[in-house]
Amino acid sequence: MNGEKFRRERQHFPALKELIYFDNASFGLVPDYVLKETEDNIRDRCFHQNIGLGGKPQYEMLEEIRPIYAKVLNADASDIAFGLSSSQMYCILSGNLEVSAGDNVVMPDNAFITTPFAFDAREADGLEVRMAKTANGFISAEDLCSYADEHTRVIAVNHVESSCGYRIDMEYVGRFCSERGIIFAVDAAQSCGVLPIDVKRMNIDFLVGTDYKWLCHFRGVGFAYVSKALREKLPCRSAGWGSDVDRFNTIKRHWDPHPDARRYELGGFNNIGLYCVSKVMEHYLTLGRDDVEEYVLDLADYCYEKAEASEVIDIAYKYPRENRSQIVVIKIPASFSLSTEMLREYGVYAAVNDGPNPSHGGEPSDFYTIRLGLHYFLNREDLDKLFAAIEDCCKNGGKRNG
Repeated sequence: MNGEKFRRERQHFPALKELIYFDNASFGLVPDYVLKETEDNIRDRCFHQNIGLGGKPQYEMLEEIRPIYAKVLNADASDIAFGLSSSQMYCILSGNLEVSAGDNVVMPDNAFITTPFAFDAREADGLEVRMAKTANGFISAEDLCSYADEHTRVIAVNHVESSCGYRIDMEYVGRFCSERGIIFAVDAAQSCGVLPIDVKRMNIDFLVGTDYKWLCHFRGVGFAYVSKALREKLPCRSAGWGSDVDRFNTIKRHWDPHPDARRYELGGFNNIGLYCVSKVMEHYLTLGRDDVEEYVLDLADYCYEKAEASEVIDIAYKYPRENRSQIVVIKIPASFSLSTEMLREYGVYAAVNDGPNPSHGGEPSDFYTIRLGLHYFLNREDLDKLFAAIEDCCKNGGKRNG
């Protein structure tokens, strides 16, 4: 693929002038145009008390950007709800789901805690949270669905699993759920902005996303897709001024829920954040969803090639290409000396985990691991520098050669 448009996009990320950044699965880099929009808005508010955005009143702006979020997901604008985090938005489903004793929800046992925690809160109502056993960081779509039975209300997945980068076969799970009347729920925090999502083709009923990873924002934006079919059977047990059909009528006494997904918006929006994320989404759409996917998967393939040729670096979780994502975890024997700080000396930011001194309270490991987040502003030369830095650290006991 011609990478010229990605090289141009790279120029919007000034932090890359100081370091090569691979920790996008934790916090993405912020582009200069997001900084400019944010600064301009704050100054306008501070000096002139102008609470509009993009030349529009703030709530008119929200309705203008809603179709952009919808386009990224191949959804309708009426299916999109705004909020402050993906965890908050997940409660639209878990908090409003009608549950009977004996009902269950199925998910992989390594699902990021947003998903199990949301449903754990309903165990007192009789909901069983059924954790499907994974091996080497994944479970196939077929095996996951085998955990479902006639009492399964929801199958919940991460589009891309956070810790290992496994990408599940969304179409298989979606088709399975659709044929059985099971709700298909997706956490897209680790995919939206780099991998294509088509809620209609994938038969997704419910999806949440967030801003501060692959959508390159500071933090404080969440959004959800709630299909029309799901809205028709999902009650709304929480209400705020933002969820009313006539949200600016402050003298009315009785709440009338909005007919579309806005019924789940309580109010108090992060207006500038929502606006800036829409600008990142516009850049993503201009680059082309399929081209971005091909580009980041090419980087993932290159990681596999580099690891194959390395004497000290290996891939921690090896998957077929159709299950790979833009997250690749590499491992280095703990017998070598390696740390995040050592790599910073080479102008590389990649978070080194595990090893003899685990950072998350677990048992010491025989390997250091590094979760590489391969965004479209990175390139093969960046990976060359990363692999060279790791190998140099390992060969020289953490002392930079030269």
